[in-house]
Amino acid sequence: MSSALQNVCDFLHLLQQRERAFNSSDSDPGEKQPTLIFANALLRSALQRKRNWPLPLQLAVVGPTQSGKSSAVNLLLGRRLAEASPLAGHTRYAHGFVSGEMTTESERCLQSLLPGWRQVAPESPGEGDIFSLTRTGMDSSFLGTVCIVWDTPDFDSVGSRSYRNTVPEICALADVLLLVVSREKYADRSVWRMLRLVAPLGIPLIICLNKIEQADEAALRASLENRLQAESISPIAILSLPYVERAGEMLEKTGAAQHLRTALAGLLDP
Repeated sequence: MSSALQNVCDFLHLLQQRERAFNSSDSDPGEKQPTLIFANALLRSALQRKRNWPLPLQLAVVGPTQSGKSSAVNLLLGRRLAEASPLAGHTRYAHGFVSGEMTTESERCLQSLLPGWRQVAPESPGEGDIFSLTRTGMDSSFLGTVCIVWDTPDFDSVGSRSYRNTVPEICALADVLLLVVSREKYADRSVWRMLRLVAPLGIPLIICLNKIEQADEAALRASLENRLQAESISPIAILSLPYVERAGEMLEKTGAAQHLRTALAGLLDP
């Protein structure tokens, strides 16, 4: 069975290379789903899990620009470590935050699951097929066991066409997905394209409505629930984080923030 999966994986990898060769560097994939990329990444993960899986639990935090992904990551880590690109104003490559030590075996496994990617030092410039890992410790983490929290790039900005297809590859590694959306972005077409891509796989999903005024919460939640029902997408939960003036100082003190931390911890390590 493993050899058959490997053959399929090799074939998909070849198709992926051919697709890249035919697509010009200035062409915009637009509405095209990165289905081939996601399928190949899922197969790599399935093969690796059959052999050996030395990696810790993984949470992928995904979402469009300005939705507050990095703020949500910081909330989970219990410290301000995740930052957007200072020039772009949003994340342009995957940043992993590890609440413990990564063994040599774990690092090799991660690299094999992200073929063609290059690991760079945290805060390095760049975009696309690169990633960084930062050791954070568990003293303030939302989870009492070692995990990797991935702060992923956006998938909706004009500039994201050169790196948006890296997001599905991180999603394929994840044990749990957290989609962070704001009032302005929850109905964006790019959000629903991503949901249609990842939802059928059954990876546990929590949707976080971020930066929400209390007066708007009920209407936004109802609108989102209706759309999810129409799309036959069933997240584990829809949680809200309030809008606060100084998010870094005050958000973590809210009951909603603690609820999010507890819900994700329960999914990852029940």
